[in-house]
Amino acid sequence: MTANQRIGRNIRRIRRAADLSQEALADQAGIHRTMIGQYEWGEREPLTRSFLKLAAALGVDLAVLAEGVRWEPGRSSPGRWVIDEDAK
Repeated sequence: MTANQRIGRNIRRIRRAADLSQEALADQAGIHRTMIGQYEWGEREPLTRSFLKLAAALGVDLAVLAEGVRWEPGRSSPGRWVIDEDAK
């Protein structure tokens, strides 16, 4: 599983718990519905602005959307998101 897939699972889990369709979440967040699907399947990494909009629309902290993922700083590159093996 990639970090994008883990974030996508978190988005889908929270959306379903809120009893929202992808379309309803997209409307509330101001994001196109197809993007929601791409995020949920881990096909795209949400931009910071989209991440903030999703958290607000779902009524959760950013940390909840990123649960199980952590940022690994790079030495010669900007860094990357990785699965946090220590996460529950």
